[in-house]
Amino acid sequence: MTFRRSAKLGASVFSISLVLAAATACGSDEEKTAANGDPTVVFQTIPASTSALLAAQIDAAGLEKKYHVNVEVKAAGSLNASFQEFITGRSDCIVGDPYSFGLKASDGLPIHVAATIASTGGYVLADEKSGIKTPADLKGKRLASAVGGSLHLLMDTAAQNWYGTSFEDDVNVIQSESAPAIAQLAAGKLDATLTYETSASALFNKAKNFHVAYDMGPDYQKNLGVDELWQTVLLCRKDHNLETKTVGQFTAMLKDAGEQLNKDPKATDALAVSSFDAEPNAYGEAFKSGRLAFNIRPVDAGVAKSITDVVGLMTKTGTMEKFDLPADYLKAE
Repeated sequence: MTFRRSAKLGASVFSISLVLAAATACGSDEEKTAANGDPTVVFQTIPASTSALLAAQIDAAGLEKKYHVNVEVKAAGSLNASFQEFITGRSDCIVGDPYSFGLKASDGLPIHVAATIASTGGYVLADEKSGIKTPADLKGKRLASAVGGSLHLLMDTAAQNWYGTSFEDDVNVIQSESAPAIAQLAAGKLDATLTYETSASALFNKAKNFHVAYDMGPDYQKNLGVDELWQTVLLCRKDHNLETKTVGQFTAMLKDAGEQLNKDPKATDALAVSSFDAEPNAYGEAFKSGRLAFNIRPVDAGVAKSITDVVGLMTKTGTMEKFDLPADYLKAE
C-alpha cells in the first residue's frame, strides 16, 4: 500500500468549469496498474476519519493481496483539501456524503456512488438535565452547527417536517465546527450541538452528564420509509477508467476491512490511536455503543431509493436547492 500526502489546498469551492477542466486533464485511456499487474485505486482519505481507519485496516490485514487491488492512499491536510483533491480529479475514490456530492454531480461532475459506507446517526447532544428531547425543544436555544454542511441540512429538514421547527426562524444557531462546539458545550456556553461519531463518544468519555438527546436516523426511516439514512458512501470518478470489476473488488476489500473493525472495538480503537492519533477510547466507545458501524454494500435499488427520497424531501423543504440526480449517479453495477 502506498501512502502519499498532497499539498494543502485552499478551502474555497472551485467553479464547475475549473472542476471539469481538471477532470478532463486528469483522465486516462487505460486503468492504472501496479508493477504486479493488479489494478490501482487512488483512495482519497480524510484526516482522522472512517476512511483513514479503513485504509489503516486494509494495510494492517494485508487485504490488497487477497483482493488483487493495489490501494494508493492519498491524504490531504483537511476535509476541504481532501474534497478538492477528489473534485479536481487527483484521486479515484473518496468517502463522502451522497447529498452534497449529488448536487455536484447534477452540475456535471463525473462521479457516481459505488457503495454505502455507514448509516451513522446525526445527533443533537445536550446535557441530560436540559429537557431537550426533540428538535422542537431547540426553539430559542443556542445550537452549534456547521451551517450548510450535510448534517445541518438533514437535521433542519427533519426539524421542519416532523417537529414544526425551523433552524433559521426558531433556533439561535451558532456557526461552529464539531470540535470547538463540543468544547463550548462542555463549558456550558451552548445548550446543544449537532455532531456525528466519534465526536459524541469523545465528549461522553469526559463528561458523563451529556447524552444523545435526539438521533434523526429513526425518524427518516419511519416517516420517509427509507431502509437507512445513508450519510457516508463511496464515491468514484467515472472519467478515470476504473473497470467495474476493479470497483467491485475494492468495495469487497472495504467491506472485509469494515467487518473486521466492527467486530473488535478495543482493537479498532488501538488502530485509530496508532494510525492517526485519535483520542483514546473515542472509536472504541463509538463502535461499542453501536452508534458507529460500517455497513458496506454495493449500490442496489434500496440504497438508490433511500438517497433519492432523502434528496427529494430536502429539496421540497427548501434546505437544498432543487436539482435532479443524474441517472447514473446511483446506478447499480
